[in-house]
Amino acid sequence: MAKQTNKKSRFDLLEWGNPKELSKFKEKTRDKILSESVNQSSSEGIKLISVEELAVLFGLSPKTIRKWIALRKIPCVKIGRRYLFQEKSIKKWLNQKETPYQF
Repeated sequence: MAKQTNKKSRFDLLEWGNPKELSKFKEKTRDKILSESVNQSSSEGIKLISVEELAVLFGLSPKTIRKWIALRKIPCVKIGRRYLFQEKSIKKWLNQKETPYQF
């Protein structure tokens, strides 16, 4: 017989109906991913970002990022079954997408 524990995860403790709590959670997650992705690098210094990390950074769902990949709207690298993004390629892509705002 399996032993049951009453330990709650951090997801159980959040009040998802409360927009402030959800916003705080997203900010903390975004900050954590940013700090982790900057620290992760290969021997050549290439920084790779996952679909989920990019979705958090952009404030979108991973499904939207995967749709952009399928439509070839965003530069990515496929390694095995995973799609990854080079930080420098994403920065370049964002700069190309930038349009001046006119008042």
